[in-house]
Amino acid sequence: MSPHLSSLLENMTAFIVIQSYVNYTIKEEFESNINDATSKKGEYRDLIEKIFPKAGIDNYNRFLNYQCRNAIQTIHTELENYLFKCFRDIIIKYPRHIEEKQVKIKTLINFGLNTKKVIEYKVEKYLNELLNKPYKEIFNFSNIKFGLKFKIDEIDLEVLFKFKQIRNLYAHQNGIVDKTFLNKLKDLGYKEGDVVDLTLDKINDYSQVVHNIAIQFDNCFINKYPEFAI
Repeated sequence: MSPHLSSLLENMTAFIVIQSYVNYTIKEEFESNINDATSKKGEYRDLIEKIFPKAGIDNYNRFLNYQCRNAIQTIHTELENYLFKCFRDIIIKYPRHIEEKQVKIKTLINFGLNTKKVIEYKVEKYLNELLNKPYKEIFNFSNIKFGLKFKIDEIDLEVLFKFKQIRNLYAHQNGIVDKTFLNKLKDLGYKEGDVVDLTLDKINDYSQVVHNIAIQFDNCFINKYPEFAI
């Protein structure tokens, strides 16, 4: 196992545990009068009361939607951070993988002629451009360029693609469907102006796919580059 997978699993587990507690334990408190909070849940009372002065199921549903929006952003970020760190390790140790033929003098001056910092900067820029591409291209690239024989299931690939588009929609359009979204995902039954529905079940499905892909990818990563194992 790589340290990056360990970090991803720890972060996602902690996030899911906290979400589960809030969504299933605190729900009872939202559905009843906030002043009837039990001592067990009292530590959350002040926070909830500030956010929702008149607690009820409508407010809980709004809070649930916020949780789902936060979750899709977090899961997406965890996967991309994981891939970024794996690829960065490979390139830093084996710089032949990056086809950089020249470095501008301005870049050298900006980093105080520190070669290590210049390399890190170029690698970060290189990988950020890579990770903006569709996942299929990213994994094909890792196969060809880094020799990682990772074969992702087509169904899982479709799930990643779908949730990346939904994540982008919430990040830039507040979840409101536009033409760009419809051009990429035509079979979800939405029309322009609709708000994409997010539920805990959908988030859990997404989380499970990311969890499985990260473990499978990490096996390929460590088999190819055992020096990065912990």
